[in-house]
Amino acid sequence: MRKDLQDGDGNFKTLNYRLGGLKEPGAGDEVVDTMSKIDGVKNVDVDEASRGIAIQFDPALVSEGHLAGTLNSLGHSILSPDMTEALRREGHSETGRDDVSGV
Repeated sequence: MRKDLQDGDGNFKTLNYRLGGLKEPGAGDEVVDTMSKIDGVKNVDVDEASRGIAIQFDPALVSEGHLAGTLNSLGHSILSPDMTEALRREGHSETGRDDVSGV
């Protein structure tokens, strides 16, 4: 499944990685719908068979950590070490919950 959004004037970057949690048929639809609503996201493509996702986005408008955190909040684990690091930088845990230490 793929959704192309309106082109922007920014310099777009594409993230490609694998997701955990794409077990139910049609689970990619929720991912595409949610990610497509984020400002700065141009294109989202999910391949449920390979558990792959590609997100084209403008890094001036949205960070990799925010995108990874949104995927985690949907219940999908990031199966890529570089995205785990991006999550940590943004204050998200690998389980998809925001870091609430000290609360």
